[in-house]
Amino acid sequence: MSSATTFFDFKPKDKKGNDYPLAPLKGKVVLVVNTASKCGFTPQFEGLEKLYKELHAAHPDFQVIGFPCNQFGGQDPGSNDEIQSFCQVNYGVTFPVLGKVDVNGDKADPVFEWLKSEKPGLMGLKRVKWNFEKFLVGKDGRVIGSSSFMYIPVQVPTAPPHQHPHTPAMPTADPTSPPALAAKIPKLIPRKRASDRAPPSAPPPPTPALPPPPDLASHTYTPPSRRILSPADHALFLASPTCNLVTGFVFGVSDSVRDRPISSLSATDTSPVVDSIVHILEDTEGILDRNPPEDTGSRFGNPIFRTFLDDVEAALPRWHAELGLRDEAQMAEISTYLHNAFGNKRRIDYGSGHELNFFLWLLCLNRLSLLPSATFPALALRVLPTYLRLMRRIQGAYYLEPAGSHGVWGLDDYQFLPFLFGASQLLHHPYITPKAIHNALVLEESRSDFLYLDQVAYVNSVKNVDGLRWHSPMLDDISSSKSWGKIEAGMRKMFVKEILEKLPVMQHFLFGSLIPAVEGMSREEDFGLGEEEEEDEGGEVRVFSDEDGKRHVHASKGWGDCCGIRVPAAVGAEGEERKGGMQRLRRVPFD
Repeated sequence: MSSATTFFDFKPKDKKGNDYPLAPLKGKVVLVVNTASKCGFTPQFEGLEKLYKELHAAHPDFQVIGFPCNQFGGQDPGSNDEIQSFCQVNYGVTFPVLGKVDVNGDKADPVFEWLKSEKPGLMGLKRVKWNFEKFLVGKDGRVIGSSSFMYIPVQVPTAPPHQHPHTPAMPTADPTSPPALAAKIPKLIPRKRASDRAPPSAPPPPTPALPPPPDLASHTYTPPSRRILSPADHALFLASPTCNLVTGFVFGVSDSVRDRPISSLSATDTSPVVDSIVHILEDTEGILDRNPPEDTGSRFGNPIFRTFLDDVEAALPRWHAELGLRDEAQMAEISTYLHNAFGNKRRIDYGSGHELNFFLWLLCLNRLSLLPSATFPALALRVLPTYLRLMRRIQGAYYLEPAGSHGVWGLDDYQFLPFLFGASQLLHHPYITPKAIHNALVLEESRSDFLYLDQVAYVNSVKNVDGLRWHSPMLDDISSSKSWGKIEAGMRKMFVKEILEKLPVMQHFLFGSLIPAVEGMSREEDFGLGEEEEEDEGGEVRVFSDEDGKRHVHASKGWGDCCGIRVPAAVGAEGEERKGGMQRLRRVPFD
């Protein structure tokens, strides 16, 4: 009933499927509850019945109505008659229990659609979280408040000590006001958590200040190339202004979203360039749709990925023209980073280095003054989620192998930045603690607002074994941290130690004119190296030692800090299971 303006305008169905008009309840206070017969909260029927009987005796204008729902874990599977019998036999329920309804989704009952719009949940979410959520409707048909499924209404107000229990209660100042149930329902107050008793042993890396954009009037653009070809090159990079430039940009974006959920993003945080970037990513998704994978029966990379990248490369000039770029040399330099943000064409793999290339592309746009610091929140909360959704589709379609995977002993097969930015988002959250990543309900409810929770939920969904302790023990260990502040500090350290300071990762780093190499770093042509896509299968990049001049190929006796081991993607396992009609592969926690 789209024309309904109050609760009493609705006509839900009763247990027989007939209309149950709520108009006769006009002038009463109504407690609405979505119920279930096989839920851990089902014993709340007892408290609801006690509340109804005793409060209704004191206030005849009080009513409770139950709406059975089977949407949460299939915990009310019976027929309407079976549900009615269960409630009466087990809990002596006398308040009305109507016909079974949906409370969320496209088929949600109009009553609950209206209730949710009248009283949205946390951060404006219009959804019922679980069984036995409660809405209190006033005599005027408007929602007074709502209460969590965790509240069990077993206590009913008693007479004050000075009043005999059989003495009639004194009338209130306003006899038309509803009973003050808000005073009976305890507020949810976040538990105070002990702060860290001692400062961390090593402070997290600070955020370097971003230098002003370069003067482009006489700027010369150069095609990006690899310049970290030896340990000496790597040491030069770590001491260079370019290292501070990259760190300052990534940490600056992270700092801009501290304590900010995605839903807090406003029009003032975005810009036409951000809109164009999102459109480019959506256009890339269209290219993905036009290049469906071949059915090879393999869990390793699908060769159609190479065709996909060819089509992406063909679209790069058009995309950068949408951003207002006209100089061909400028477009050639910047587009290289975007082309390398979707994975490696030869190896059909993807990892945090490719994710970093995407942010280097954004950094180039920042150097061109197209993405000032005012847009940083939108980069983390709008652009990155769009990129992640795209990459998940690409990974699932083409079974991209995790680049340099350390198996279960890595943070994630593919991504890193969602954990850094996500920890910053949750830095001072009042009740979502690090251990909350083990709570499926918290992940379901809050993943749309927090990158960290969304990434954990996605990892859970693609692994072929249940439990973080099995498929992601590093995330499991991190969840034991006392605060998000400690996790954020650890993620900042990890970005520096495990990405910027790791030669096997940084040997793929590309330097141009906007992200420049420093004097003294090697050049690819000095050693006759070709394009990275022409390197040997497996990601072996030749690195030269300054000490003896010998070539080192990343194929050590143990995989340790090297390029990792070639493993199939968990998304590949999941995809082949679906094709074969299997529910799960055998539960071996090594993908």
